[in-house]
Amino acid sequence: MSFTVMNIIRQLVAYDPRSDSLDDRIRYCLLPITGVEPLYPGNKTRFDNPKTGKKETLKWVNEDERLDMFRIANRRIEEYNYEVDSYNLVQLWGNEDKMHEVELKEKLPLLNTYGFNVSLTEPNIQIPNDLSDKLRTFHRDPKPIYDETLHKTWLDAIDQKCLIDDWISQFNKMIFNRIQRNINEAKKLGSWDEGNIWNRPNKEFINWFHIEGFEQKYIYPLVPESEAPARIAPEGAGRKPDPNKEIREGHVRRLYTIYKEKDVGDQNKSDASRIIHASLQKNKPKDWEGKVYEIPTIRNILKKIK
Repeated sequence: MSFTVMNIIRQLVAYDPRSDSLDDRIRYCLLPITGVEPLYPGNKTRFDNPKTGKKETLKWVNEDERLDMFRIANRRIEEYNYEVDSYNLVQLWGNEDKMHEVELKEKLPLLNTYGFNVSLTEPNIQIPNDLSDKLRTFHRDPKPIYDETLHKTWLDAIDQKCLIDDWISQFNKMIFNRIQRNINEAKKLGSWDEGNIWNRPNKEFINWFHIEGFEQKYIYPLVPESEAPARIAPEGAGRKPDPNKEIREGHVRRLYTIYKEKDVGDQNKSDASRIIHASLQKNKPKDWEGKVYEIPTIRNILKKIK
């Protein structure tokens, strides 16, 4: 996935599209960071080795060694997950009407190759008492950020220890610039008021710069984001682009490949659509945002495959 500041903001507020309101997450949870720590402390981590069926410890001395270990481990996990998808698809064939009775295998999570944990500042603005404890205490726990671009800038800062404080201020400036951009857009569209979702975060970040003694206008963002506005299609020309669409369609195509290889069912796209729909309903991939595609939508995707 290509780098965007909005993707980082979604991670910073721990947004889960399956259960959360992004508006509330941004309004009450978007706070400046105050520290950064490794995703894997002590240069080690545990992972499920599908070949042995046991948890094993990976240890490394440097970044190159870690990347090689993760690459090998994730390849094993991907191979195992492909076998799981194959098994599950066969189990579901002919049992779509009683999916709740079918026991499927669970896939294993991949190791996150790039990332770090950040700690957040305590809110300066009082959080409303009627909010859930989950939102009121959100800032207390470290938040993982998974991104290759930011990971590499962080490694560069670690190499020169004196740059860590600069890295934190530049990270916050990067987020602040995006907040300001969204505020300016809201004002142009006449939708800016005290209730706007970016109002509280804007104040929190301004407070942080003041408290830390920074003049934010002299700080460069960690990763600059293009100021060019998104192209707007003419009225009636189509829907807003869906960044998760390719991921979802990729899962459909992968399951169709497995369906063909396993030679199950009637071996046609109509039958495959039903089996794939049942598989997705029973075991929806974690990176699939939104509802599972209905059978006609899956069939339309399969029609494009020759």
